[in-house]
Amino acid sequence: MGLSFFDTATGTNVLIAEIKAASDSLSRPTSSSTTLRATEEVFAQKMTTLAPALEQAEANFVEAGLQHGLGSAEQAAEVAALRVIEAEIDQYRRALRAAEANWQKANEAAKNCGRGP
Repeated sequence: MGLSFFDTATGTNVLIAEIKAASDSLSRPTSSSTTLRATEEVFAQKMTTLAPALEQAEANFVEAGLQHGLGSAEQAAEVAALRVIEAEIDQYRRALRAAEANWQKANEAAKNCGRGP
């Protein structure tokens, strides 16, 4: 039996503490930071593919400006491509921040288990 909360970043329940059958005391679960680690791993994996794509999109933007002039249709297309990649990166950053915040809340809740007001 345990104490948990719903993690909106991942859509899963996160176990904060569990009751040990032998002592009826609350203890931290061994996998309390699993959600955060999983989110960090997904972010790192995505960044290995998105970072080169971002660099290429930035280079394409500069090249379009040099070849076709600032404000050209070609440069506008490269800006759009750059924004798509940046939005995807931002999505993963927000998920990572949410997982970090939920992990901190879980740690605080686990620390406060058994304490009175």
